[in-house]
Amino acid sequence: MTLYKHQKLILNHLGYGAFDKFETFRITRWMYRKLLVGDARPLELFDEIVVKLRDRKVALPAASTLARLVVRVRERASQRAELAISRRLSIEQVQSLESLLLVPEGERKSNLDLLRRAPVRPSAPSLISALERVEKLRALKLDGVDLSDLPYGRIKMMSRQGMTVWAYTISQWGPLKRQATLLATVQHLLGRSLSDVLDVFERLMHQLGLNGHYRWQKERLRNLKDLDESAGLLGKAMKLLLEWTKKRPVARDKVLEQFGEAKLKEAVLQVEKLTTGADVRDSEVWLSAQNSVWNFFSRFVKVVAFEGTPVNAGLLEAVTFLQSESWRVLDWEKAPRGFVPRSWKTLVYDKSTGLNAKTYVLCVAQQLYLALKTRAVYAPLSLRHRNPRAGLLEGEVWEAKRVELARNLNMPLQAKPELERLEAALDSQYLQTLATLSTNTVLKMEKTAGGLQPILTPLEALETSPSLRHLQTEVTRRMPKIDLSELVLEVNAYTGFAKEFIVLNDGKNAPTEDPDLELSVCAVLVAQACNISLSSVVKPDVPALTLKRLMHVQQNYIRNDTLMRANAKLVEAHAGLPIVRHWGQGEVASVDGLRFVVPVQSLHRAPNRKYFGAGRGITYLSITSDQYSGLGGTVIPGTLRDSLYILSTLLEQNTTLAPKEIMTDTASYSDIIFGLFHLLGYRFAPRIADLKNTRFWRMDSSTDYGELKALANHKINTALIAEHWDDLLRLAGSLKLGTVQAPDILLSLTRGKTPTGLGRAAAELGRIAKTLHLLEYIQDEDYRRRILVQLNRGELRNGLARVIHHGQRGEVRERYKEGQEDHLSALGLIVNAVVVWNSRYLQAVLDWLEVVDEPANPEDIARLSPLRFEHINMLGRYHFDLHDEAKHGGMRPLRDPDTLETFEEFWWAA
Repeated sequence: MTLYKHQKLILNHLGYGAFDKFETFRITRWMYRKLLVGDARPLELFDEIVVKLRDRKVALPAASTLARLVVRVRERASQRAELAISRRLSIEQVQSLESLLLVPEGERKSNLDLLRRAPVRPSAPSLISALERVEKLRALKLDGVDLSDLPYGRIKMMSRQGMTVWAYTISQWGPLKRQATLLATVQHLLGRSLSDVLDVFERLMHQLGLNGHYRWQKERLRNLKDLDESAGLLGKAMKLLLEWTKKRPVARDKVLEQFGEAKLKEAVLQVEKLTTGADVRDSEVWLSAQNSVWNFFSRFVKVVAFEGTPVNAGLLEAVTFLQSESWRVLDWEKAPRGFVPRSWKTLVYDKSTGLNAKTYVLCVAQQLYLALKTRAVYAPLSLRHRNPRAGLLEGEVWEAKRVELARNLNMPLQAKPELERLEAALDSQYLQTLATLSTNTVLKMEKTAGGLQPILTPLEALETSPSLRHLQTEVTRRMPKIDLSELVLEVNAYTGFAKEFIVLNDGKNAPTEDPDLELSVCAVLVAQACNISLSSVVKPDVPALTLKRLMHVQQNYIRNDTLMRANAKLVEAHAGLPIVRHWGQGEVASVDGLRFVVPVQSLHRAPNRKYFGAGRGITYLSITSDQYSGLGGTVIPGTLRDSLYILSTLLEQNTTLAPKEIMTDTASYSDIIFGLFHLLGYRFAPRIADLKNTRFWRMDSSTDYGELKALANHKINTALIAEHWDDLLRLAGSLKLGTVQAPDILLSLTRGKTPTGLGRAAAELGRIAKTLHLLEYIQDEDYRRRILVQLNRGELRNGLARVIHHGQRGEVRERYKEGQEDHLSALGLIVNAVVVWNSRYLQAVLDWLEVVDEPANPEDIARLSPLRFEHINMLGRYHFDLHDEAKHGGMRPLRDPDTLETFEEFWWAA
């Protein structure tokens, strides 16, 4: 019987179909549809095709057959998009694009490289340079080419290529791919360059305000002597006047005779001058910035187009007035003044001299700066400063997705069922707290003028049992000692995480399979995580570890999307280890910040004397699961303690773990934040350092909570939640789909410091979730301890990251946010590699104890930590050589403590 007939008999017997031309056509058509929407990776397409064929009971062809089909379809889809873009370009636009790859006379870099260079200093010259960059991009006249009908994911991929690949490499591509990539890059740069302009403007205005305040303080200190003398003179005069209250005419003459009328009038004027009100002072401190603002503001308002809310119509009218023509011929008396605050009016306009042009421009700039911070005024063409409400789902789009999103959020379409569920949960929690009040020895209720105030006794440290101490000793003695570089290679052999690093170029430009690529990737990751130069890990005699090779890998393979995929691979592998089940199920996570000084000029850094001294720095907010693995992170300037950044990071993480309970340290949480976490299905559980003045809320005012009645004396406005329920779902759905960013959404829920109707509704919902958390927090010691234990895991992980990131004094020296995030994501990836390696060998020690009939207590295993590092050498040695038994995912033998007891002896023997 022939192979073909044998195969046919087997398929008929199992009820499977063959992968024939018809199935090939169906799969090809499905891939085209998918690639029209986004830019799925080859492995994703391959895996999805396998699932589809199995579901349809189609016999799988050879893996090489599917792989060739995926590559062929992706290449054709890419060529189709490139062809569609090139057909929209005129000859002049093609010439403009090609000119980007030329190197201007007197320069060392191409025009593309010069346009990709973003500003790093918050100064007036830097702002002018940023404005010139926008004008150069607009001069290319490429913003009018409409790409909205093409797949957003593919356009984004092209722009990412254009932003990172060397200009020389782009020049070697075919004309269609080259032109399409350059066009996508230019259109991305137009929005990004405007964002850079506004970033520089905001930080420059902030600095000018600080400088003015410092000058005002210095001037005030210099005039304190005059103020003291004048105040002393007036004090003596008033004292004498009060002594002669019964003879006022005589008293007045006596005072004038003793002190002199001229001196008293001068003293009064001096005191009035030096004791201005806070509102006047806040405007006067800006006066020293008049000349600086005058020099750049004219060009700034003519380059950037602004829009805003109706409340800011007067300010936008003033901006339009300044955009109209040359300031030299402007009729300043016609300048709009309706927006000018009361504290500025006397400075801007005087009846005798008229309008002061410089002060007026300064007032417009200062008010525009404040409005941009709250997004009451925004730049619609900017990437980061556009209308935060623009991304919210609306109209037909929202109606089409409403039911599906509500199901995904596990929320009802109407508010009533959810409010009834929450009311029952809140009532039950109050009654449970009341029932345990008499037996709760660590909780005291203190009566104050405002009602009851709960006071908690701090948690006591858990004791270390003899069995746990013995287990920790055995682990310490038997864990193999290893170099960090070898550890990373060994983890890669076990998980294959380095395979997730693929080159930016796809299709024909993709390199052939390189067996040494994983070695190069591991070396670059170790260098970035340790904060050392690539030359520290270079081995000239190893082709995969030459400096040229490592620079190429760093340029083309190490970026945010590949780091996220590699990290997800490590998290998945770690979750599958048996020991991990003792630590958690991945449903709990904590967020903590790791601070780094940034000594180089960067817009994405901020001061904080406690953490950065006299310098400036950034915070890396990272998520740590209850399994000790890191799920992702984000970089924020300075030490912003905004929990919305936590929410944004949670929504963007792509690992197999999906935590629902999020624990944080005492942070700047708010009722709105509790509401947003609840809408998205997360339980927000911050550690409360001080319960003083914390409000507890109730939903039913008729329920009797006994001794807790005075505690629950604030009522939830459920009618407001019901009124805005559909908008709350729309807000949560927009966050879920990523059409709006969580840090920006708060700006659409407030007007200045006043919440909107939707913002108040989110706050009311958040008060319910917050009260549920507070009630469990005060009555359940195990709940408080779980929060504390999880937060300690995050702090231990940050401690390990600090040890690994030892180079250059632990400082981050990338100037741009993207570089900082890539750098710190590589650090998080290597920390996860250490966690995976430690967990595997902890499991090996536990297995060995089972063999010698000394099984470990499960309670003791739960208190082991894979964040130990005393057996790992981080310094000096970067040898990328694998142990023979670990080359194919195996493990090296455990250490025999009787032969190699100390760390130094081990390295000497090695």
